[in-house]
Amino acid sequence: MQFASVDFTNGIIELTNLGTSSVDLDRWRFCTHDFDTRRRYTFANGLNGLTVEPGTSVFLHVNNDAPSGDPDRRDISAVGGNFATPFGTNAFALQIFYPAANNNVSFGNSELIADHLQWKQADDPTGQTEDRTDQAVATGVWSAEGDFVIVGADAAVIRLIDASGDEAGSPSEYAIELICQPDVNGDGALDIDDFSDFVSAFFAGSTRADQNVDGLLDIDDFSAFVSGFFAGC
Repeated sequence: MQFASVDFTNGIIELTNLGTSSVDLDRWRFCTHDFDTRRRYTFANGLNGLTVEPGTSVFLHVNNDAPSGDPDRRDISAVGGNFATPFGTNAFALQIFYPAANNNVSFGNSELIADHLQWKQADDPTGQTEDRTDQAVATGVWSAEGDFVIVGADAAVIRLIDASGDEAGSPSEYAIELICQPDVNGDGALDIDDFSDFVSAFFAGSTRADQNVDGLLDIDDFSAFVSGFFAGC
């Protein structure tokens, strides 16, 4: 199981099964941290009843607005326990733990971390955010302490672009979808400056030029930028 996307606009965390066998999430638990708080645990039965088939996802709704009747979507209030808040683009880290053979999660056991993801804005202090990052690094699901997916205040979604399923996470495996993707300079307006800044960002290798959010900088980004620009935001 891997964190496939974090949607800041709608407050949704997506977990995807990139393996070849179904995964039963009974007794799986989240642990979350931000600048001020650490080790916020969800309840042991909060994900019970969710089974994730290969190539499919389940979705956690932080704003408690999951559509009724959809078995793959669950409100954070229904999961229960505690979750670090507020949930947004400031420094944040989350892990998903699976149960040991005794059907319980020991949060001190690094081997039980199925996946880890952490992000922050470039100049954010990290505070308590990396409380369990060393465990994620030790078990091989995160690259290193101090490695964050860097987002801006205009980030809409963090999206996994590495579908290998190797679970060896790092910031390079994620791309950022912006609230207004062709607003390359982030000034809230679409104008000629964005054309210039897009070209500069492209040749500088900046992720701001990754207009189709596929982790690559190529001719498709030019097409996506022009289409997005004229479509407007």
